[in-house]
Amino acid sequence: MHTNTFAILSSVLFFASSPCTARVVPPQPPRILPRGDVQSLLSTSDASLADKCTFTLFHKQLITATQSESTSKGKINYIQIDSLEDHTNGITIDVASSRPRTERNSYAKVSAKQVLTIAGLLDDTSLTIHGTDGEDALVFESDGVSWATEGGSKRVRPDAWCDSGIWVESGKGSRERTMECAFPCAKIEEGEDEEREELR
Repeated sequence: MHTNTFAILSSVLFFASSPCTARVVPPQPPRILPRGDVQSLLSTSDASLADKCTFTLFHKQLITATQSESTSKGKINYIQIDSLEDHTNGITIDVASSRPRTERNSYAKVSAKQVLTIAGLLDDTSLTIHGTDGEDALVFESDGVSWATEGGSKRVRPDAWCDSGIWVESGKGSRERTMECAFPCAKIEEGEDEEREELR
């Protein structure tokens, strides 16, 4: 019995002292999308956002073969917005909690015919977002102001814009990007403060 214990201990010591080629693989960091020019919005002074509503939009695209011979790829757009910051009135609107529980962490499909509407903004206004079939562009509209992701940076249009990050491959046949968007928000009148209290 002592011989077996000695044999086991000596073999463990032999293997422990011999050089090995195994290496430790560090854990991978969480997935972070490159943001490119999107950092410019984050560094914008608070004064320039004082009359704006802002949000971060996650844009995912599935790329499929199409039946049409005129285009080589079909692009199906999905988006997600978790919250909207109303800098004018100092409130945050939790968009995710307004969805059904089963859809809170889900992307919504947008196209020329499928529109995502975020209701409950000032004076019963809404933010609407729709995609362009087969294209990268998203189109936004709120209270008569409309803008698009393509060509709609804050340098070009200072009242409403989306600064888009670069596309990153996110699996076979899909890619994603993050964008920071802003649009004008009006000040809530005193009587409306009480109605909007549940959004805080």
